[in-house]
Amino acid sequence: MKKLLKKEVVIAFIIGIIIASGVTVCASGIFANQVTYKNGKTVEAALNELYSRNKGIKFDEAYLQSGNFVGNVTVTSNNLNSTVGLSITGNTAGRNATKTDNRWEKEIDLTNISVLTFYAKKGTDHGGVYISVDNDKLPEVSYHELTGNWIGYYIDLSQYQGVHTLAIGGGYIDDTGFTTSNTLYCDIRLN
Repeated sequence: MKKLLKKEVVIAFIIGIIIASGVTVCASGIFANQVTYKNGKTVEAALNELYSRNKGIKFDEAYLQSGNFVGNVTVTSNNLNSTVGLSITGNTAGRNATKTDNRWEKEIDLTNISVLTFYAKKGTDHGGVYISVDNDKLPEVSYHELTGNWIGYYIDLSQYQGVHTLAIGGGYIDDTGFTTSNTLYCDIRLN
């Protein structure tokens, strides 16, 4: 049976209704939207609920362990909502690199995947968010934008089909940041 509506249309419709109902919108970074209802419920929670009904990939401990660890990367547990995630520490040699020297990566079939969702926060010093698919460096969240609180992020991956290498990097993008710079991720999903 053919789907009548693409997921993107449903999400756009939901966000349109939410905005029309009088919510406060706060953007953080290029690809991060954090929308809060008047009653305190977030769009992030509504979208995660919607995505959990669809087939996707939840990055549990076994899935994260099956990836490649490059540099100073560890799997963490008991993060936001008791989820597992990644702790990535260090700095890298160059700002023009498409991937940081400290990253988790895995070849993943992105066919029918629309979005990468995750929560991230700065652990220490100059922690930032660096995501890439193959050699496509997606918009980053600099250490100026990343806070010490968990923030939900949604990255559009609908342009990718087939097997690609997804890289999740952290720490700092060049050697001007401290070697102790740390980024924490949790509740990572592909939907």
